[in-house]
Amino acid sequence: MESPASYFLQELTMPVFFPENQKFVEEKGNKFGTSAANYLSAGPYKFKGWSGSNNKYSYVKNNKYYDADKVKTKKIAVQTIKDQNTGYNLYQGKKLDFTPLSPDQVKASKSKKGYKEIKSGATQALQMNQEKVPEFKNTKIRQAISYAVNRKALSNQIVTGSAIPATTYTPKGLVKNPNNNKDFATDAEVKGAVGYDKKKAAKLFKAGLKEVDKSKLSVQLLTDDDDTSKRVAQFLQEQLEKNLDGMDVSIKTVPKKQRLKLSTDGDFQMLNFGWLADYPDASSFLDLYKADASYNYGKWQNEDYNAALESAEGKNANDKKAQYADFKKAEQILEKEAGVAPLYYRSTASLLNPKVKGVVANPTGAPFNFKYAVKH
Repeated sequence: MESPASYFLQELTMPVFFPENQKFVEEKGNKFGTSAANYLSAGPYKFKGWSGSNNKYSYVKNNKYYDADKVKTKKIAVQTIKDQNTGYNLYQGKKLDFTPLSPDQVKASKSKKGYKEIKSGATQALQMNQEKVPEFKNTKIRQAISYAVNRKALSNQIVTGSAIPATTYTPKGLVKNPNNNKDFATDAEVKGAVGYDKKKAAKLFKAGLKEVDKSKLSVQLLTDDDDTSKRVAQFLQEQLEKNLDGMDVSIKTVPKKQRLKLSTDGDFQMLNFGWLADYPDASSFLDLYKADASYNYGKWQNEDYNAALESAEGKNANDKKAQYADFKKAEQILEKEAGVAPLYYRSTASLLNPKVKGVVANPTGAPFNFKYAVKH
């Protein structure tokens, strides 16, 4: 390790650190992990019935698991279903015990006994590319774009049941203050820095345009081609054009794989971007916006921000209280400077059969742990 990392033990729970059987991996070569037959399981369940492309497979109890006595369910049948209507109908017909929901299905399901909103350690945000749009180097223009978005309407009307309006970049429920156990996102929130204020947005945008000697700004918003991403992009387009006089937004919709490449290449102007924590630590989010970070697609830079993170991960790495203060300072700089515009904290609206107990939902890493799952 190059330096101490307070999150190291949590990081070891990521799949990339799971143990592998070297002999098996080397024998399989390029086929390793491409199907159930080319895969080994070390957890509570073994992977069965996946050819590499079929949509139905299963998790079967692993009797060699060290804690097998606590695994009560012998088999979990899994289906990959792209159409949420199909999943919803199968659940209604008692053919499934769990299904995620679309916004329309949320409205029809909120009163049902099995309805759940499963929170994740993830934030959806807007990145503004300063290399492609030099005007985004202007703090007032970035702040105006952030203030122009009604996050409550976005969460309640567009991403219904799967979003909580963001007031910070690091999501709630991820990190706690070592001094008083208070949630980091609540503690680090700069009141009024991230939110909806169309009057302030209009004023800042006008002042920002004047500072860069422009009368208008035309930008393209890059987004994925799934239904939710397209609805979010259309909402953002409407909000920015309505609340910022002189703002023109076009939308570029591409498959996720292409969007990832365009993001990595910096080939975009404005980006609808989501991040899920790899481990429960503020650094999992804040490290993204270091000056030289690979995920800092918009190339925002701030010397004080970089210094706070350098202190947190350097001289204060073994002092939890001092490190927490550094992370808090960095988060607040990001909020006030609108280095990125947080939109909402992600969650998954779903239906889970009330007879199924013991499924553990994780805000980071693998979304579910079925070790203790049982159906009564």
